[in-house]
Amino acid sequence: MRGYNQSVYDMDALLDYIEEDEKFENMPIYLFGHSMGTYAVCAELQFGHDIAKNVAASGFDTPEEQWQYSIKRYTGIFYPIIKPVNSLFIALKYGDDKDLSAVDGINCVSIPVLVISAEEDSFYGGKSPIYERQNEIINPNCSFVLMDEENHNGHYDYFLTDAALEYAAENPMPPIDKELYMEHDTDVMNMIIEFFGN
Repeated sequence: MRGYNQSVYDMDALLDYIEEDEKFENMPIYLFGHSMGTYAVCAELQFGHDIAKNVAASGFDTPEEQWQYSIKRYTGIFYPIIKPVNSLFIALKYGDDKDLSAVDGINCVSIPVLVISAEEDSFYGGKSPIYERQNEIINPNCSFVLMDEENHNGHYDYFLTDAALEYAAENPMPPIDKELYMEHDTDVMNMIIEFFGN
């Protein structure tokens, strides 16, 4: 409701709450984010919480970057005309927070971080921005996985089974079988579970 960076501050508040509650004492904290969730769980790493591991799937780096690409995607050839107004809007809405960066968060820590990207992510025009910045990431425990299997190489579809994708294509409107519609691929989920477990 208040913009991309609010998700980072909400995550910070949640982690403050967990750290202050005795029932969570000595419990390791694992973070998982997808898309804007990835931005939240990565940029938040700058705030000094005791995080054990982090999975960052299909994420962007800064609010400004994501706003600019989204506007470009929808305006096409008119983007150069609209860009100055969009830049002003971003500056007014986010102020200094427009540069609050997921990559900076990953670089603030040495915990294991698994960055997952699709090869043909329409939200970013290719691979996700965090994945594309591998050469800027200095966290020695950051690893990268590219999802490039045909029909499982988009923003979210690599999480889903073939049956789920076929069902969704055939049943775009409710009522739907929600379990089948969101049936998750065992191999992808096991990869994430093993990352957290090792």
